[in-house]
Amino acid sequence: MCKFNFRFLVALLTFGIGVLVAYYFYWSQPIKEVSQENQVSHIEQNKVKTEPPIRKLKYTCNDADIINLRTQLRIDEFLNRYEQEELKSESYANSEINCSDLYEVKRIDLNEDGNLEVIVRTNNPELSSVRGNSPLWIFQKSERTYQEILFNEASFDYEVQNKLTKGFKDIKIDQNSSGGNHPSYIDVYKFNGKKYQVKECFAEEWTDKNKTRIIRQKCESPVS
Repeated sequence: MCKFNFRFLVALLTFGIGVLVAYYFYWSQPIKEVSQENQVSHIEQNKVKTEPPIRKLKYTCNDADIINLRTQLRIDEFLNRYEQEELKSESYANSEINCSDLYEVKRIDLNEDGNLEVIVRTNNPELSSVRGNSPLWIFQKSERTYQEILFNEASFDYEVQNKLTKGFKDIKIDQNSSGGNHPSYIDVYKFNGKKYQVKECFAEEWTDKNKTRIIRQKCESPVS
């Protein structure tokens, strides 16, 4: 009986010493506290690292008329639209673009006074409608200013005609509403003394013989 009590006492004492040693080592280790602010900062750092780099187009232009007409031609708007379309492409190959990639410029003397008017049309598919129609401007240029004398939001093609109205050549503008390679509507702009206005309008329609013919119609708003 005495031997049993002695062994039991030794086992109990050993267990007690083990508990005390474990308790000592547990509380002797330094406690690392991470504040909520540090956690948020760490998360923000990881978030910044995972975001893709911002890519911007480099825009260049050597055409003096385009440079001076930056606001009228909505260049910043078109650059943003072009860039957004390019960002959809995985390659994003075009990091630089020239104004000649966005606009087609012609200079023609429309009133035969010896001074060239400036005709500008967007010529980039990214800036055209699904039907291929694009904005068109005509400016009368003086020594320091540009006066807009014609604007068409949806031109598929245009032609300067020989006929004069109040001293300025008429402008024929084709518009596409079908997505094909031929015009659906034809508008003739004539000068009214201050600017161009639509005066004659035509539409293309299909005949029973599967051919097209041009018919005159009431002038309406351009097709976008």
